[in-house]
Amino acid sequence: MIISAFVTTRNGEGAGGRFPGKGLASLCGRPLSYWIFKKCAETPGLDSFVACIPDTPQSKPIGDLCTRMGGLVAKGPLEDLLTRWERAIELTNPDWVLGLSGDSPFVDQALLNNSVKTIRETKPTTISFGYDISESDVEGTGVSCHRPIRYKLLRKWYEEGNFEPEMLSHAQHLARGHEAELTTCVLPRPDWFYIPKTETPMKLSIDLPLELAVANKICAYLGHFPKSSEEVYLASKHIFSL
Repeated sequence: MIISAFVTTRNGEGAGGRFPGKGLASLCGRPLSYWIFKKCAETPGLDSFVACIPDTPQSKPIGDLCTRMGGLVAKGPLEDLLTRWERAIELTNPDWVLGLSGDSPFVDQALLNNSVKTIRETKPTTISFGYDISESDVEGTGVSCHRPIRYKLLRKWYEEGNFEPEMLSHAQHLARGHEAELTTCVLPRPDWFYIPKTETPMKLSIDLPLELAVANKICAYLGHFPKSSEEVYLASKHIFSL
């Protein structure tokens, strides 16, 4: 069984880019993208990880960083995530994919480890959502686990004219629904992982310079890069109570 992680990321370029240079912006003394690649590299049982990046000069340094850390690079058009994912499949030929975002460096190492461990031990037909994530959970904490059939479904719907390649959110939910018709396995999560938004000063994904500034304050308060999103939560509560 081959398990690969696809890290979808870019360096803030494009029409939707609200934070140019984000992927290489400094977080706890390292480029933001470094942290998610590091977690992939340190996940036991993960066969490979791929930076799925636009084929642009701006994002090339992110691909170079991934390569130096032992990962692979799948390039494609700026506004076409699907092509990048398909090229990542060609590179790795996975049975399972962990879908990650370069915007979410605080995703828990324990969740990555548990995802791979559960897939290898239970050999499920499908995992529809990865973790049991409700609307009250914090953005940027989840791990999406799915089979490559999802990308085939997305390509099929795209060729039928059902969605544009840069507008994948709705189509991915449809693909999850299709997969859920098969046997579903929901992964466990730590008790502390449920954090209502009303009690949380910040989300765990980084989309704007202000969010990066807060993330660096969290690192400074802890004296190290957070070891879990629980540390992020407790540190951010302290920072915002001052």
